[in-house]
Amino acid sequence: MVLKPQRVFISCGSNINPRANLSRALARLDAVTEQLRTSSWYRTLPWGGIEQDPYLNLVVGAHTTAKPH
Repeated sequence: MVLKPQRVFISCGSNINPRANLSRALARLDAVTEQLRTSSWYRTLPWGGIEQDPYLNLVVGAHTTAKPH
């Protein structure tokens, strides 16, 4: 049975070497999806009372036939 590509949206973020980690994640997603698009990249402050670096966040939109894990 051939699955029809479904539209998916994935929220991504990192505060540990964020540009490199998010770029690596986008490359992996690009290899397994079609029509990969990304939002702008946003820097956000951490919350929860733990001292840590700011986050870099974005949303990815794509089409895929992969099943959710």
